[in-house]
Amino acid sequence: MQNSKLKTLLVYKYLLKYSDENNPLTASDLIKLSQADGIKAERKSIYSDIEAIRLAGTKVARKEHSGRGYYIASRAFEPPEIRLLIDAVDSAVFITPGKTKSLSERLKSLVSSNQAAALSSGVYRAAVNKCENEDIYNIIDTLDEAIHNNKIAKFKYKTRNIDLKNKKSFTLKTFSVSPYALLWNNDKYYLVCNKAGYNNLMNLRLDRISKNVTVLSSPARLTAKPARQNIILLLRLNMQLCLLGNLVLAGLMDM
Repeated sequence: MQNSKLKTLLVYKYLLKYSDENNPLTASDLIKLSQADGIKAERKSIYSDIEAIRLAGTKVARKEHSGRGYYIASRAFEPPEIRLLIDAVDSAVFITPGKTKSLSERLKSLVSSNQAAALSSGVYRAAVNKCENEDIYNIIDTLDEAIHNNKIAKFKYKTRNIDLKNKKSFTLKTFSVSPYALLWNNDKYYLVCNKAGYNNLMNLRLDRISKNVTVLSSPARLTAKPARQNIILLLRLNMQLCLLGNLVLAGLMDM
């Protein structure tokens, strides 16, 4: 009985991993795959496994003509959707090269191996300067926790300095802020927050936050969370001011 249940799960795994409309699996294929995993199978039991998978809610279709066999006919995502997601991950500046590769492979696992192989070529992208902060996932998760629980978040942040010769440098400072929202804008992730002692909102780039983000027990500042449109306006204004400042420092404009 135990092997019978395991075999059904393995048949489901084989169909998910290897089958699609253009690459169906025959009962013989499924028997060979089962035997390779040390499970004995017969044609009749394979048909019973497929029926059990169907009854569990998975749409398994049977191809009757050339290249006959069984395949998963409906998946959570179709190949064009997975391609769009992979392209978005590849192009996202805030995702590191290592996490880009890992996430892309996991997305490909949502379609058959043949479909995944077809997603690996044919699209050319402009060079992207990727974030190098490997802790970006944990940073996002911890800040989201602080926002959800209305708690102050404490972390070290690299503030950017630009001198009169337009030379950039960074200083690591400790920030304790009341976080309100995470926003993805122009391929960068930002934290919209309020720093203690100030009455304004500020936006901080997540890729400049150090890995050790701490959610304090202290409650965040009691204020109405900014509306989404106000957050967007804040970011646009700050970016325009930064651009204006850079132009002034570069001597391209007179004030």
